[in-house]
Amino acid sequence: MKDVPDCTSAHHCEMNGQCMNLKCECSQGWTGTFCQTLLLQPAKRGAGYHRTNYTSWGGAIIPPEVSGLEKYQLVVAEFDLHCGFNAWYEVSRIVRASSDTADGPYSFEAVIKNRFAHGPAVVQVPTAATAGGKKKFVMYHIGDGLQTPLTVGLLECTNGTTPAGVMPRPSYTDCGKPLQVKTRTLVAESILGPWENDTVLGCGDENASPFIFEDGSAMYLNRFGSLDTVNNCTDCPGMYGAIHRASATHYEGPYVYDDAPLFPGCSDPCVEDSNVYRVPKPPNKNGKNRNANVGSFHSLFHGRTHQYQGKGNGEVSTWAGRHAWSSDPIGKVWYMSPYAAFSMEVLWQGGGSTTFSARERPHVLWQGGQMTHLSSGVESGPSNCLDCSVPGRNEVHDYAYTLVQPISTSTLIS
Repeated sequence: MKDVPDCTSAHHCEMNGQCMNLKCECSQGWTGTFCQTLLLQPAKRGAGYHRTNYTSWGGAIIPPEVSGLEKYQLVVAEFDLHCGFNAWYEVSRIVRASSDTADGPYSFEAVIKNRFAHGPAVVQVPTAATAGGKKKFVMYHIGDGLQTPLTVGLLECTNGTTPAGVMPRPSYTDCGKPLQVKTRTLVAESILGPWENDTVLGCGDENASPFIFEDGSAMYLNRFGSLDTVNNCTDCPGMYGAIHRASATHYEGPYVYDDAPLFPGCSDPCVEDSNVYRVPKPPNKNGKNRNANVGSFHSLFHGRTHQYQGKGNGEVSTWAGRHAWSSDPIGKVWYMSPYAAFSMEVLWQGGGSTTFSARERPHVLWQGGQMTHLSSGVESGPSNCLDCSVPGRNEVHDYAYTLVQPISTSTLIS
């Protein structure tokens, strides 16, 4: 019997490699039969952002080659008042940290936007789309930063954890989050700020993951929201909602959501926390270390489904990452991988490993035309509080931090 080929096109290699002699030859940073798995290296203990007595939950790394600064900059969600993950709806704020190296450790530098603000994604505007070719950065996020009154128990947080029995408001149960989850942008000419022009783009139930094109037009992926201001974003689509694409002729907006979800059948629950990137051109003229499928779009997600695992009986997923790709020039048509892109387990340099209870908010760092690091929010205590009204879910072990793990640069298409 003739063997079935692994691939017949780059699409079967998830646009992470080339199909050579019916086998996928993976580009840098990916491995597996279908180039479906990030080729992560052991992480350095203490890597990432570990501010004493503070929980944080993922952020975007801006390297010196992009920022023009000497150090790596991390724009990250940090929880105010020493509270833990369960209180994120009330105490999350956006801060900047810096490090001499990509994996850290990162040191706190400044607050960019006070609570409530969450889920920062920073993108540089192409110089062709800026006045006079100046640097300009746009930070997509959610939250108005108005520091509204808190649930009383949150004033008693310590060590980056939330007191037992405290249920922050608003919760998932009533979708009572109209002001907080509006998708917004801030702009700056430097990562150091000042960050200005706070603009509401629309409403979303998850943080936007943007891409700005050379002509200044833009798109972002976002869990289902609404651009209709009549209902003030109170029309809750469900606990999570499907992923939709929004686009605009200029990154300042207005944005319009595509009617159909990007991944039909991948709904409540499925994926969240998208992070979009586009494969860049080769880093040098002779093609060494060149990237396959230049111009294709990719996104990493936090995955929550057993759709392709044949379970569906309510078990908690044992893997964390999902990958999707698009060869469409404007990122309108996407495909979701049925496999895990990365797991909850992290190997450490010098030996040992940790299997985290949660690993979310993935961001990929690109340097010199290569993927070099994956940042994510990680938690090692009980599962985080998706619905704080469920007995036993609101635990005091909700400390989390932002981990940075290297991606191998040794697997290269020649």
